[in-house]
Amino acid sequence: YNRAPNRASRDTKPYNVKVTRLPIVPRGNGKVTLMLNYFSYLVVAWVWMLFHAMFHKYDRVFVQQLSPVMMSAPGVLYKRLRKTPLYTWVLDLWPESLTAAGGINNKYVLGFFRHFVRSEYRHSDKILISSRSFEKSILEYGDYKDKVVYFPQWSDTTLSGSRFKVQGSNLPALPDGFKLMFAGAVGEAHGFECTMEAARLTKEHKEIKWVIVGDGRRLDWVRGYVKEHGLDETVLTLGRFPFKRYFPAAGEAGDRKRAGFRFLDEPSGKAERQASSFTFQDRRMLADIWAPLDVHETVT
Repeated sequence: YNRAPNRASRDTKPYNVKVTRLPIVPRGNGKVTLMLNYFSYLVVAWVWMLFHAMFHKYDRVFVQQLSPVMMSAPGVLYKRLRKTPLYTWVLDLWPESLTAAGGINNKYVLGFFRHFVRSEYRHSDKILISSRSFEKSILEYGDYKDKVVYFPQWSDTTLSGSRFKVQGSNLPALPDGFKLMFAGAVGEAHGFECTMEAARLTKEHKEIKWVIVGDGRRLDWVRGYVKEHGLDETVLTLGRFPFKRYFPAAGEAGDRKRAGFRFLDEPSGKAERQASSFTFQDRRMLADIWAPLDVHETVT
C-alpha cells in the first residue's frame, strides 16, 4: 500500500477482493513498542469491526491467525454479533510465540494472552492447524478434537515459471564458494546464536559462505557479531528484498538453504512452513531445530 503507508485506506485488489488497512503503532525494536503494536491493532480493529458488522452480513468468517493472537479478536466479535460460522487457521501458537520471539516470560502477561487464545478456540467452529504438533497445545484449552483439522501451508507455485531466473532480482552479487543461505525474518526465534557460532567455528574455511537475506529485530546483533569475530569474509547480510525477487534468485545462488529455528516450551511449526518453500526449489536443507517437529511429513 505505497499510496497510504501510515493511515487507514481501502483498496480493491485482483479477484475482486476488498482490503481494508487499519492504522496501528509500528512494531519497533523493543518490548514496549511491540506491545503497543499488538494492542493498537486490537483496539482499532475491534472498534472498526463493531461498526462494520452492523451493515455487512457474511456467510463465513475466516481468520488467519499469525501474530499477535489478538488478530483473531475482530473475527470472534463478528461471529458473536452475527452468529456466523468462524474458521480459524492457526499459524502461530500463542503465548509460546511471544516467549520465543519476544523473550517475555512474565506469568501475568502470558496469562493475559491465554485469555485471547481460549476465546479464539472456544468460538471457532473449525480450528485449522498448519502443523500436527499444534494439536497438543490446542487440546490443553478444551476438548476441541472434533474442531481441529490439519491444513498445512504450501509453497507459492507462482514462482514455478521463474524460480531459476536470477536476472532482475536486484540481489547483490554473491561470492563464489559453498553458500549456505538463510532467507526470511531475522528474529529472536530463529536461533541465530547457533548460526553465528557455526559461522565462527568454520571461519577458517574461506570457501564456506553464510548468506543472510532478510531483516528483523536480530539483524543488528548478527552484524555486530560478524564485526566482533572478524567474519566479514564469510558472512554476508544482504538485508530485505521482495519475496518474489529474492526467492528465485536465492534458489539458484544458494548451495543449501539454512533454516534456523529456536523454540522454548512448544514447537510453533515454522520449520514446516519454511520447508515447503525450500524443498520446492529442489535444494537440500540444513536445519537446526530445537524441538520435535513433523518436518519429515512436509518434506515427504
